[in-house]
Amino acid sequence: MYAKSQVSVDDLYFLLGLKRRDIMANLWTIAFDDSGDERKAVFIIAGCLVGNKAEWNDFNKAWRKGLHRSPRIEHFHQKEYASRNEEFRQFFDKTKWPEPSGKEAARDKRDALLSVIAKSRLSCYALALRVPDYVRVRNASRSCFITF
Repeated sequence: MYAKSQVSVDDLYFLLGLKRRDIMANLWTIAFDDSGDERKAVFIIAGCLVGNKAEWNDFNKAWRKGLHRSPRIEHFHQKEYASRNEEFRQFFDKTKWPEPSGKEAARDKRDALLSVIAKSRLSCYALALRVPDYVRVRNASRSCFITF
């Protein structure tokens, strides 16, 4: 699979549903992330948040506030949440979080951060692909490409 980490202007126009003759009056910031099965052999998922400077400033303030609200974490990564390690290791403290309250507290923290995203003015986009289908289509047509 060929993937690229940089998005071209043409890719951006495509993602936003614009034609080259359209004029974009704003500069946009886009945050991409991807995931998949362990070897990315069955499926891949990519998502992004898109917004202008004011939208990102508002989001960043709310995100930092959500991270630092008790119980404080410095960053969020789904893998750490799922395994309760690194930032989420604190939820294994049986004195502070007797089971099942450690799991519940970790879930509440994640849900609060999801709420920050949902309430933001950022636009969210996602794409899920079954890798075998993508490879079949890509091999059938040279004009097919992937932009993440």
